[in-house]
Amino acid sequence: MATSAGTITDPCSQTNGNGKIHPTCRDDDFTAAGSPTSCYLPLTLGFMYASFITTRQFFSITQAAIVEDPKMGMDANKCANVVVLAGIGFGVAKVCTGLLVDLFEARIMTYGFMLATALVVFSFSLAESYEAMLVLGFLNSLPQAGGYPALNKIVYEYLPPERYSEAIAAISIGSRVGSSGSYLIFGACLRYFTWRQTIMVAPVLVLLTMALSSLVLYSQAEPIRKGAQAGATGTKGSGRSALQKLRWIAGSLQFWKVSFASACLLVTKGFEAIAPLFITAVLKLSPASSAMMVAAIPAGLVVSVMVGASYIDKLPLNQKSSAVISLCTLNFMTSALMCTLTWYIETNGSLHADVATFLCTGLFFVLGFSAGYSFYVPQSIFAIDFGGEDSATVVGCSELIQAVVGAASLKLAGVVSNEYGWRYVWCMITIFGMLGALSMASFQWNLEKLSAKKENEMAQKKSL
Repeated sequence: MATSAGTITDPCSQTNGNGKIHPTCRDDDFTAAGSPTSCYLPLTLGFMYASFITTRQFFSITQAAIVEDPKMGMDANKCANVVVLAGIGFGVAKVCTGLLVDLFEARIMTYGFMLATALVVFSFSLAESYEAMLVLGFLNSLPQAGGYPALNKIVYEYLPPERYSEAIAAISIGSRVGSSGSYLIFGACLRYFTWRQTIMVAPVLVLLTMALSSLVLYSQAEPIRKGAQAGATGTKGSGRSALQKLRWIAGSLQFWKVSFASACLLVTKGFEAIAPLFITAVLKLSPASSAMMVAAIPAGLVVSVMVGASYIDKLPLNQKSSAVISLCTLNFMTSALMCTLTWYIETNGSLHADVATFLCTGLFFVLGFSAGYSFYVPQSIFAIDFGGEDSATVVGCSELIQAVVGAASLKLAGVVSNEYGWRYVWCMITIFGMLGALSMASFQWNLEKLSAKKENEMAQKKSL
């Protein structure tokens, strides 16, 4: 909220995330009589995000069938335009949807986004022209952008701090399950149905998810924070205007550190999208073999999040920071190994197919494993800890930075691979890995300092 002097004041008497006591550390931030939150809530959130992913992936999976439909007059370039316009809408809407989630109750906004995307995707299945697909693809990206910020805000409103990582891990795994499941479900449907009928499956899954998840969110879970209860029947939030929120977030050095580190990790994680091209061009393997090899990256991501939730989250803060920094360093070193291997293959001839498959599959898994936990969890926990009632806006701003860096890196990778070779693509990924590791290390070390300062301040308060 703004003081009479026009300066920005955190409602928790904190400024810019640098040395602040987060509201989760305040006893008066929680309701006095909140009922225990269902143990199924993290799993429910993961289930909901998986359904969000199906409505985002449907076009990528069905576009080949759409191109083959002579009535549509679509080609690869037009399909690319649909994807690009949707990506622009997705990135821009991140901040806007985050502001909306912070203004209204997270549950209402989540179901609103799910219903909106279901209706738009259903309309997409009825589209009769390229122009209609452009518009509907863009419109679908808007509620899609609000999915993760809204779910992240539910974590803040309904769960105590000790369960944050559990919920974030469930949502992260839901993302990967939704992505993999989309290929299986839509791929199977395309064998028996038209592309229009196949696309209609996505909104049906979303509506089914809405009905099932409401049994937990509205029957077994209640908000444990005063702010969430205040917003159950109207607007809420920290009291800042949209501009004040953005200025406050931009003034946090910690925000920029973790956002940039996550964006750099996204470059590695996003390599999954172009990995089949790398495998067929450099390793000279078949598309079937490349698909199996690429699966090692999401497998590593899932294992990383599960291991992190089971072991890393239970460590003291200093050991947890060391684990995250070690994972980022491993990511950088693995990228460097891939760069070296690719350089050798492109300059000295290819390796034996079995050796190349074994090495790259193993390195792909390590890339996913090293990027998984360190990408998903630190930034999400920071958004809740730093943002509080404005956590959805923090998530939206962070994801906007990631979207810009991710899109730019993929575009650059395409240009570099065509002009100079894939070894230079891996040089680029290695540089991003190094910068991400340094940024995450700085973030984690400062987090330890802030935690020590917070403990001292709380000890002084108790002594008074």
